[in-house]
Amino acid sequence: MKKIIFLGDSITDASYCFLENPLGNGYVNMVAEKLNDSDGGRKKYDIMNRGHDGFTIHGVKRILEKECILKRPDVVSILIGCNDVGVMMNTGKSLEEQQFEA
Repeated sequence: MKKIIFLGDSITDASYCFLENPLGNGYVNMVAEKLNDSDGGRKKYDIMNRGHDGFTIHGVKRILEKECILKRPDVVSILIGCNDVGVMMNTGKSLEEQQFEA
């Protein structure tokens, strides 16, 4: 069985932490349904949702480096950037610039 991990912000998260369905109500769940229904209902993919509300590129990088390497997925899908753009629009600075300010 192939293992797929989805990483990202709230768009990926889709409330999976608060639901009975561990994949959430968003695109991760839709992809899982399509992939696993494509072979007569036989589950071919182990799919994990590791999206987190509010995550930026740096948060996803931490999960990628720690958790994803340990789980050894066949595929990692990353959808990120909305919160990074929000920070830049509100402060005029990129996240990297903010990291290095005293």
